[in-house]
Amino acid sequence: MRRLALILATLGASVAGAPAAQAVAPIMPLSDVHAGMHCTALSVIHGTTISSFDADVIDVVDGLGLDGPAILVRVSGPAVDGTGIGPGFSGSPIYCDDSHGVSRNIGAIAFGLGDYGNKLALATPIQAVIGEPVTPPARMRTLSRRESASIRRLATPLTVSGLTPLLAQRLTAAARAQGVPVYASPAGPLGSFPRQQLRPGASVAAGLASGDLGFSAIGTVTYTNGNAVWAFGHPLDAAGRRALLMQDAYVYTVVNNPNGDLGTTYKLAAAGHDLGTVTGDSLNAITGLVGALPPITELTIRAADLDTGKVEHTRAKVPDEIALGPPSGISPLGIVASTALADAGVRVLQSDPLRETATMCVRVAVDGHARVLRFCNRYVGDGSFFGNGGLLAASDLDSATALLDSVQFPGFRVRSLSASLDLRRGLAQTFMTGASARRKVAAGHRLGVTVRTLMRGERRRFTFKLNVPRHLRPGRYRLTLTGPGPDGTGGGGGGLAALLAALLGGPEGAGGGPPGPSELGPASFADLASQFARMGKYDGLAATFTRARRRHPPHRRLPALVERAYRNSALRIGGRVTIRLRVTRP
Repeated sequence: MRRLALILATLGASVAGAPAAQAVAPIMPLSDVHAGMHCTALSVIHGTTISSFDADVIDVVDGLGLDGPAILVRVSGPAVDGTGIGPGFSGSPIYCDDSHGVSRNIGAIAFGLGDYGNKLALATPIQAVIGEPVTPPARMRTLSRRESASIRRLATPLTVSGLTPLLAQRLTAAARAQGVPVYASPAGPLGSFPRQQLRPGASVAAGLASGDLGFSAIGTVTYTNGNAVWAFGHPLDAAGRRALLMQDAYVYTVVNNPNGDLGTTYKLAAAGHDLGTVTGDSLNAITGLVGALPPITELTIRAADLDTGKVEHTRAKVPDEIALGPPSGISPLGIVASTALADAGVRVLQSDPLRETATMCVRVAVDGHARVLRFCNRYVGDGSFFGNGGLLAASDLDSATALLDSVQFPGFRVRSLSASLDLRRGLAQTFMTGASARRKVAAGHRLGVTVRTLMRGERRRFTFKLNVPRHLRPGRYRLTLTGPGPDGTGGGGGGLAALLAALLGGPEGAGGGPPGPSELGPASFADLASQFARMGKYDGLAATFTRARRRHPPHRRLPALVERAYRNSALRIGGRVTIRLRVTRP
């Protein structure tokens, strides 16, 4: 949607312990800020070096729906003349001399006005920034409906690093269609870079993951006091108390886009070292502490190409915010795990075939419980419908993490999540054309059954033993065998765009999402384990014994169902066939 000129464009993060900051710098109250002041702003333009540029105060203005007044400035100077400012500059501190010539921090660049060249910006006054508590209470004021419509929808972009180019391209395109700004960035500079001191003007990231994949929002440090850090000058999600990774970051370059209606200038950057914890996400800043990291979930993805034997591993540290709500409605694990799984499938196959068969097993270890949560599923994904096998597996993993997010009992913490994904090109699917068995069988005995199948000209036979229900009365029956076809052909799903809609804030997604407002999540670990296990789906044959019709039946009898009649480990058998037989007394 084309931006309206007066709607503010948030300049904050691009997705992607050192010593704490310098000594406390003097600040200037908003009452002393006035038009005509010639000031200096600090931010990183390339690498980790802090650069300076001019920021001239035009006026102090009403907040236009924000949380208080703001300082209107125009930036200039060699560092920004060619590009202007955009996402990644959020939090850049502005220093002005007072009447005694003392340089004082007046605030943080936070919002843009979408002007051609991106030279105009609104800065959040420094008193508002540092007025936000470093560790907010569990319940904080959230944005009003009006504020959400005008500001939050344009929230700090997410930058992802370490993805395959194919998935990165699809992710950013699908996110763009959902109105969610996502940038794809290289994983980091060759040889890495030294751990950085978080001081005013330095790049800082609020991280959702670190390791082989990076998910973070990158902006600029505004102010520090000991090991306490204030940054961005605006919220990430305005979610209050947080427990994200606080990281340093490396800026590759500033990407120029002078026309704000078609896009915006932004910093191409990647998060680096884990330095501490982002503890607060308030209206005027994100806050954090250098030192201890937040609770971490160890994420491990194993992907195997069954056609070639190639195996890939992805490992990441993901902050665990489930105990906090999660504050933004979806935990970092919910965003990272599904994306990492989809990426691992593309990486190990070095392609993304439409027709693909996958098997996924998920294991979750929870603090304080020896029992491991687990389920396994097979996916026969025809991409011409709702997604290939790898994407269907990622959708199921999204549903699993949504279930974890919905837990209601206290003290819940996910120690680790591992997912094993086995992939094969093509559809491991065949369809029944007929079946045969003995014409007479005793109730409670085992019946030998042979089914004939055909798929793309290949005929096969499968023989198995079927347990005949003991309670069947003697008489003639129709034995009906049914099996599922490729996943998604019966409805549901929605492909990558729907999955990303769920992960990045769209209306609904392939994974189904967490319980609705009228539903409660698991109230105990036993309840959670039961629901988690039920995510495993049986995709073999079911058998139904139906009494043959009589001209004048004395009463109707319900069919007898054998839910798990037969499952082949190599092929999914679909279709429907019927055998006529007589059941005798046991």
